Amino acid sequence: MKGVVPPDLGLVCAVVIHHNSLATVAGTVAALVGEGVLTSNLLVVDNSERPGDRPALEAGLPDGVEVVYETNRGYAAAINVAIDHFRAQHDRWEFFLVATHEVRTRAGAVPELVRALKDTDDAAVAGPTLVTTDEASGETVVWSAGGYLSRWLQLPAHHSHRGRPEDLRATGPQARDWVDGAFVVYRWPDIRDNRPDEAFFLYMEETELHLRLRSRGRGTIWVPSAVVWQSSGGVPPFYFARNLRLLYKRRAATARSAAIPLVLARRAAADIIKRRDLTSVGPLLRGYVDRPLPGRQVSHEVPYVAVVNPLGGALAHYAAELSDTLGAGGVRSEIFSTDEPSASSKSRLRWVRDYLSLLLSARSSVRAQRSSARVIVTWPVLGYLDLLVLRVVTGRASIVIHDPDPLVGAVGYGRTSRRLATAFARRVGVIAHSSQAQDVLADHLPRFRSELLPHPMLERVRADRADHVRPAIRVLGQYKRDRDVEALERIAQQIGADARLEIVGRGWPDVQGWTVDARFVPEAELDHLIADAQVVVIPYRRFFQSGIALRCLEQSTLVVGPSGTSLDDLLGTGSPLLVDTDEPDGWTRAIRRGLDMDDSYAEGLAARWRSRAVADWSRWADG
Repeated sequence: MKGVVPPDLGLVCAVVIHHNSLATVAGTVAALVGEGVLTSNLLVVDNSERPGDRPALEAGLPDGVEVVYETNRGYAAAINVAIDHFRAQHDRWEFFLVATHEVRTRAGAVPELVRALKDTDDAAVAGPTLVTTDEASGETVVWSAGGYLSRWLQLPAHHSHRGRPEDLRATGPQARDWVDGAFVVYRWPDIRDNRPDEAFFLYMEETELHLRLRSRGRGTIWVPSAVVWQSSGGVPPFYFARNLRLLYKRRAATARSAAIPLVLARRAAADIIKRRDLTSVGPLLRGYVDRPLPGRQVSHEVPYVAVVNPLGGALAHYAAELSDTLGAGGVRSEIFSTDEPSASSKSRLRWVRDYLSLLLSARSSVRAQRSSARVIVTWPVLGYLDLLVLRVVTGRASIVIHDPDPLVGAVGYGRTSRRLATAFARRVGVIAHSSQAQDVLADHLPRFRSELLPHPMLERVRADRADHVRPAIRVLGQYKRDRDVEALERIAQQIGADARLEIVGRGWPDVQGWTVDARFVPEAELDHLIADAQVVVIPYRRFFQSGIALRCLEQSTLVVGPSGTSLDDLLGTGSPLLVDTDEPDGWTRAIRRGLDMDDSYAEGLAARWRSRAVADWSRWADG
């Protein structure tokens, strides 16, 4: 693409999965290096189990490329080994590339895939046009232009399979149900938090993974302009039969699985008619009767946490903070998320049903681990009744209670709900993010011993804050009746024209002296509003913790709020940013002190909190 600057590949890590193909693997690695992947970011996972070949393998690789030798536990296991390898280096990767040992890239394929992902916010996976050489004619044919599921039986199949490359008409990236795993690029957070299932061993694990990601709102794209050659003989008959059953099981497609004998009979007939070959019949039958089908398998040495987020709209950032904090402490996590009714068109009943389905999925994932594993829920859908639900569905789990005494009416916080939870759900862990919330929980659930853990926090990102003649002082977040409007009006009277006073958030009334933008703010815009502010004011009379305050420190933006609250922990007791609300000019003095500080003060606060959060959450996960 002329005139297009190739993306920086410095934060792309890549794995080449090698199994008994010394003749091709060095060329595959060389092709990736030629595409711009750094040798220090490249790993070969060799599961050949041939120690005698190791010197030759290593001699053929460029300096800086590492090799890890593993027993052959399949394609997904090799990917999971690579994820752990790169995560141990750091967690700032942007993209993760997977290649099998025989592929060759056409010039520019990797930058094209990375660029397409960067330009498609809701995509987690990008795959190229895969081509191969037809054995009969010697011509180059399309192997896959991305994958789809057939209409009625939902069978995985390739677009344009065996077609001519010149007949492909698409230009820009196209949505697909899945892409072939021979060569694929993932966004790092998506593959880190959603591991491929090792139970498949070979074939269809990428299909299941991409469909699982799609169910969580993360799409897959085919990038026509990225072309990669591969050698493939298709799916062996045993794994075709066994893994088709396994794919249906993972997708809960019980009714469609009844058609599997017809599908297998069709494949056997095709082999007999086209190739005059009966050898596939036996493996197909063995794959069909292979029992039992295994549960989800993701093997690791390090702890694992399944994060269930029933507020996929409101708490998307919180779930990301939690996953990132766990990851920094060496804990693997996977996010199971569904949107709440206010962020989707679903009914409350459908939301509860989806929540229960997430819990079942999380339980299955936890049971598949070979290391310590647990479930955590980010928000109670049914108030204290969630403790009963978790006890029945998961057996043992933890739940974060952000607001144990909601300002607005909510289901499941009454006396009866508390008594039921206390009587029958004491094995469920209850987590609070502030001593104030913990005190209320002790009153509501006297037999529970809640655990106090810091609000999780993303690694700090330095904000590019523009210089303004009049600095921006902002209030961010939706209006609730505990907001101190009188304090805001005093701030306007005392600061006046020295700053731009702005309130942005749903439901706010007019506030004298402030510009009010009373609307819902999307995540990306909220990040910009935080980064561009000099000081963010937390004008709450009553609160248990402030997610906005944490987000501000993530971007080195200072916050001002009342003392005697959870902000004492975040900012430090006696901080000049804390407000004595009994003083008439307490708010203004704290704001002016914030305006006089530079970013280094916020950076220090963020580093201290992040370090504490990583250590405490790591200890919790190990327990």
